[in-house]
Amino acid sequence: TPSGRFIPGHDICLSASSYHPESWTPRWTVLSLIDALRLHMLTTPNEIGGVRASDERRRELAEQSRVWCKKGFVDHRRMIAAGIFAFASNAGGGDATPATTSTTKGANDSLSLKAEEEEVK
Repeated sequence: TPSGRFIPGHDICLSASSYHPESWTPRWTVLSLIDALRLHMLTTPNEIGGVRASDERRRELAEQSRVWCKKGFVDHRRMIAAGIFAFASNAGGGDATPATTSTTKGANDSLSLKAEEEEVK
């Protein structure tokens, strides 16, 4: 999503990226990576993939991102309604779990949904 902070679709130079293999550690967790990215967004962009934009421009892009996200990604509600994500109840009546049956039809529907979305772009 265009944000005024990073160039969409381009690499970003972070300490946890391939630009800094000396900083990589197997102790990185998803939470620590997200936190590092969040903190990185607060600094002046001097890295590869960084963009400088005014606060006003970033607000505009944030507002536009609502529409942008709808154009570029799968409508999961539609996929659930189409039965692509089949769920079966646990015997104990607890949480629903994904069904273990193969859903070739679901995979084909998913591909056709993706094709429709590509046309929207």
